[in-house]
Amino acid sequence: EAPPELPQRPRAKRLRPGNAHRKEVLAALPENQRPIAELALQGMQAVRQRLKSANETLAAEGKPTMPEQSVLQMAQDLTPKLRVADWLDRAEAAKRDLATLDLRDLRSVVASANDPVIQRDEKCRGLVTELTAGLASRTETEQQNWLADINAAVEVGRVVRALKLAGQPPKA
Repeated sequence: EAPPELPQRPRAKRLRPGNAHRKEVLAALPENQRPIAELALQGMQAVRQRLKSANETLAAEGKPTMPEQSVLQMAQDLTPKLRVADWLDRAEAAKRDLATLDLRDLRSVVASANDPVIQRDEKCRGLVTELTAGLASRTETEQQNWLADINAAVEVGRVVRALKLAGQPPKA
């Protein structure tokens, strides 16, 4: 006769950040800077590529090209605000689902808080502290749940299940 089946723990939620802070930053910018800011969200390489292709198109049409240095400087000046807004969107989503969020996602948000731009921002400091404490708490809880699952599997005679669980510790 087979040992009784053990209940499975529910799967952790994945991080689903909103974009309220990014929209707020983009809305506060002048109209001529918004396209550059949207590209800067994708990284400076995206800005350089788009600028190069746009200048090639303008040159082929015989129109004056955009000044590369000033556009790149504008993107670099906007990047810190955009990084903070992006982090705030991710952090608020992590805080909202702190009890059920996947540990990898929570760790990535806490680790990205080590960015000097984020550390200097006043709005972020309290959130960083709260998320760091939540991560420590969640890590301890996951460790306890893992050990309890292994013990429960051994107690009911599901040794293979206990070995499988022992080989899959909480996410590092």
